[in-house]
Amino acid sequence: MKRWFGVGLACLLLAVPACRTPFVALSDLPDAPIALMYWEPEPARRRAEVLAGVRNQARSRRGVARLEELGELLGAQPRRAGPAAELARWPGGLRLLDPRTGRLERVDAATPGSRPMAWSQDHRRLLYASARLTGRPQLFEVDFDKREVRTLTRGPESHPRGDYGPRDLLLYSGIELTGMSGVGRLYVSESDSVRPRLLSQGGLYESPRWSPDGRTVVFARIDPRAAAGRGRGRGGMVLVSRSLTPGASERVLARGKQPVFSPDGEWIVYCAPGPEGWRLWRMRPDGSGRTPLGKGAHDERSPAVSPDGRFVAFIAEESGLDRLFVRRMDGSGDRILLGDGAVAWPVW
Repeated sequence: MKRWFGVGLACLLLAVPACRTPFVALSDLPDAPIALMYWEPEPARRRAEVLAGVRNQARSRRGVARLEELGELLGAQPRRAGPAAELARWPGGLRLLDPRTGRLERVDAATPGSRPMAWSQDHRRLLYASARLTGRPQLFEVDFDKREVRTLTRGPESHPRGDYGPRDLLLYSGIELTGMSGVGRLYVSESDSVRPRLLSQGGLYESPRWSPDGRTVVFARIDPRAAAGRGRGRGGMVLVSRSLTPGASERVLARGKQPVFSPDGEWIVYCAPGPEGWRLWRMRPDGSGRTPLGKGAHDERSPAVSPDGRFVAFIAEESGLDRLFVRRMDGSGDRILLGDGAVAWPVW
């Protein structure tokens, strides 16, 4: 609060025309709910204590997934002891947040630990991943109109990530686990198709996203050696684009993770590693125009663009906990949207 008040006061005293109102007004936000994982204040504090013990190491090895992200991505069951097992004691719950009022609504159909992946275009179905029913991550959707849950992926592979596409197509990752490493695959599947189309294989695939026009997919690919702790430095995670035209080749766009398209398809917002940790960036779908999205002082991750394309919700650490922030797409106006507990994996 003090930091942003100081910025606003400086704008007033210096009369800089370009200075914007420091905070995003809640009334300006679209009323579409943000799906997220939420921890009540006490579980959030206990979880933060565990994460504090591994966070410095994770930051010193930028480009490699965080402990909790990597374990869930691989579909590995936590050991009986250690940080991963401690985190599993506080799985969090799937909630819907009204960004204007801060009201949280429990999604009772989803089991504890469910991670939201994507909204359908009409915002009536929510794609999420859960390992509670099968022992390894699989994809489900909850239909809020019909009040029912559907299982979308099955089989011996883990399927921890996914996104909706046009005409009920589904883009999702698969992991064939071997020890603490795995072989990754990326699939495209129709809702009534028995055999999905293999789109890519060879790495671990994080945050696959479909472009709004349905012609292109973007994803973060992780070198399995780096993910298992045997890789070097930042080279383990890159953003890759691929056209869905048969025979199309993949194109590396940038170093980073967690890409998400703006609704008009003009921008990709993503997280890129820097000297102080992960930061929000944006770029054109062809990789041009890369630029930082704001000047936040936090370790920023998990961007989610609002349905009107004007704002970005994201996770950043504040007072030792992972909080939900919002920022304008021009990089201005940081504001905490949820001030108690802790959150992860927002989807707007």
